[in-house]
Amino acid sequence: MKFLRFLTSLLIIIFCHFNQLFAQVYIEPGVQRELKEKGFSSCVLAFQPLILKDKIPANRSKTEKGNTAYNLLKNHLKDNILEACTILDKSKIKYRINYLSSTINAYHCPEAIVIKLAGLTNVKAVLYNYSFDGIKGDFQENSGGNRDSYTWGIIKTEANVIQELGYRGQGAVVGGNDTGFDWTHPAITTRYRGYNNGGVDHNYNWHDAIHEVSPLSNPNQNNPCGLSLTAPCDDHSHGTHTVGTMVGVKEDNEVIGMAPDAKWIGTRNMERGNGSLQSYLEALDWFLAPTDTNDLNPDPAKSPHVINNSWYCSEEEGCNVDNWNLMQVSIANLKAAGIVVVASAGNSGPRCESIAFVPGMLDEVFSVGATNQVDTIAGFSSRGLVTADGSNRLKPDIAAPGVGVLSSVLNHQYSYSSGTSMAGPHVAGLVALMVGANPDLAGQVDTIQEIIKRTADPLTLDQTCNGLSGLDIPNPIYGHGRINAFKAVTAAINHGTNKTVSNKYHSLQLYPNPANDQLVIGGWLNDGVVHVEICEMNGKPVFSSILNQRYSTLNLEPVPPGTYLVRAIADRSVYIGKFVKI
Repeated sequence: MKFLRFLTSLLIIIFCHFNQLFAQVYIEPGVQRELKEKGFSSCVLAFQPLILKDKIPANRSKTEKGNTAYNLLKNHLKDNILEACTILDKSKIKYRINYLSSTINAYHCPEAIVIKLAGLTNVKAVLYNYSFDGIKGDFQENSGGNRDSYTWGIIKTEANVIQELGYRGQGAVVGGNDTGFDWTHPAITTRYRGYNNGGVDHNYNWHDAIHEVSPLSNPNQNNPCGLSLTAPCDDHSHGTHTVGTMVGVKEDNEVIGMAPDAKWIGTRNMERGNGSLQSYLEALDWFLAPTDTNDLNPDPAKSPHVINNSWYCSEEEGCNVDNWNLMQVSIANLKAAGIVVVASAGNSGPRCESIAFVPGMLDEVFSVGATNQVDTIAGFSSRGLVTADGSNRLKPDIAAPGVGVLSSVLNHQYSYSSGTSMAGPHVAGLVALMVGANPDLAGQVDTIQEIIKRTADPLTLDQTCNGLSGLDIPNPIYGHGRINAFKAVTAAINHGTNKTVSNKYHSLQLYPNPANDQLVIGGWLNDGVVHVEICEMNGKPVFSSILNQRYSTLNLEPVPPGTYLVRAIADRSVYIGKFVKI
């Protein structure tokens, strides 16, 4: 009997691995690593998505559109997920269906179940479900060689594509307005504007607006950094995390920052996470014309291109309807001075009218909501309209990755965090990418913000706030959508009638997509020799070829299943595209 049990188990293992060997589904390396380390994985099963564009008549009411969208998505998934749900139900595995993204979140799946699910015809990919609860250390393997790997937010926004093309924020300066910064953290040290070949000069690069312990902090503990500092320090870790998302690179070359070649400067406007009206106003004022460490000799030429504000001023901190105008005037003047002011929308969702604090609710800031790995709005992300000041303005302006974001923290460590505080730095980093790619945009606040909104990937949700439907674009949940760095930087490069661009970027024509063993590629304007390179989304090349026809067919048999970036150089122009190999 024992021998038969052993033989049965062995045959199951052989069958599962044999099945996986011939499965044409992509299993993300994070899932494979977790299975190897733990024997189970919390993963995301991706199915063929349904795109609702042009599927709902425009003359329907808002309520009808919401109901129709939900029913279409649910019916689309009903048959596709039946086998997968049956397997999960029989195995008593907890899961959640995500209709908007056509995915299933499956929790703690044993290896045999993952392999079985990967073998289903309707499953297109098995993706790693990144943790949201502060796991330390790496979560993404380095791609090997000299290539960088990237955190999920950078890949989702396609900032990795722009970085691979050489646009990494060179020449741009971002300002962090937060709990302070550990400038010695290896991920951000060399990006600090005060750092120069091993030396450091904090003049014009740092300002401390904290001069006393906040009454909201623990009265029995002194501030761990001290007060009125002449060198950067972070008494909370929040600020170090946000600046890492703007410019950081880990020691193993994993890129955690949107603009890793930009420089950063910063202020401390909160004492252990608690600010005051005075500290907020002082810190903002410094960015207009940074000073030396004695707070003397202000120099507007040293101001940043963009300021990230991952905080809000509550009534407990002294911000209320009586003095909101002080913050508004400060930020309006910063904008008039040519500085983009990015602010997090807040973490009071999912209710409407929850963008109710400065600076996120102000018209003059670029307000940012938070999305997760499958492009769904985070439940905590605050929503509009802004009714706190009676304006009824539409906020947020835009959305960006803000769930399970890996970045730098105190003690030279790394950690995951979730919040619109994590989303804002993605947008500030995007501004740096744009200014670095086209310095003519520096100071053009409205133009920069309009490009970001125009090039965002539109997202919708069946939630109506004050008569405005979440199914419209823009909407009070995502604003204009989730930022797309590739589109925004490409538009920035080509902006301006007086600017000569040596390389313009165009979209490739790729079909079928998803592809199996063959991919038709084309779209360049003239005949001639074309160099084509297929890369993983982290930039690692897997295939290259020389073509000489307007449209050619590539043999994809050597290419493993997955999502790939295609670059083609023809006629001194660069053509870009993405496809999925199944």
